[in-house]
Amino acid sequence: MRLRLQFLVLGVLAGLFASCAQDVVEVEEKKPEVKQDKLVGRVASVYGQEGDGYILIQRYGSIAVEGDKVFYVRSAANQMTSLKMTGERLGQYVAADIVKGAPTVGDPVYLREFEDTGAASSLDHSATGFTADAPEKSPFKPAGQ
Repeated sequence: MRLRLQFLVLGVLAGLFASCAQDVVEVEEKKPEVKQDKLVGRVASVYGQEGDGYILIQRYGSIAVEGDKVFYVRSAANQMTSLKMTGERLGQYVAADIVKGAPTVGDPVYLREFEDTGAASSLDHSATGFTADAPEKSPFKPAGQ
């Protein structure tokens, strides 16, 4: 009888301890969405060389230049060329400065987009007194006032 009472007490205590224990919640880290590079055009002509040259890109559709985007050329020999879009357009052609590399006519031009996290807009600028919405106030007054 005494043995049964001990098992009963142990069972009740085990149930109480199990109900008071916290459940382990697994938090999944949000991984940034991987976007595949997009073929946006081909090199139509090359002017100059690395650093001071530019190319004309025959685009295959619309190209939006604003935002966190990287344009690059990958040749058949796997040579990479970094580009900086100038924003100049002429019909189906857009201009881009050659940052690094040596593209050749006919090479494909790719676009790589990065996910906008909004980290820059969430910064606390209260200590500096500067906000992105309000114009910066100058302590200097124009002459004659």
